[in-house]
Amino acid sequence: MTVFEPGSVYQLGATFITANGRSFADLEVNAGLNSALLGGTVGCSIDSLHVNSGRFTLGQTDQMYVRGAIRVPRDPGLGVE
Repeated sequence: MTVFEPGSVYQLGATFITANGRSFADLEVNAGLNSALLGGTVGCSIDSLHVNSGRFTLGQTDQMYVRGAIRVPRDPGLGVE
């Protein structure tokens, strides 16, 4: 299990990450003109989610908790599967 300390930032580029059981502090997505996917089958938690560029898709099949802010640009934005 991976646990990020409060106040830390995990930067996700154009890729796929399995978030099974992880606890993120702030998750920052910088996918540029591409897409990034956060998926998994076990719950995870995120303090704050910031999508700065690209399309970000949540493909989690279990519960996901976001404790703080969710900041997403209008286009291309956020997808939930």
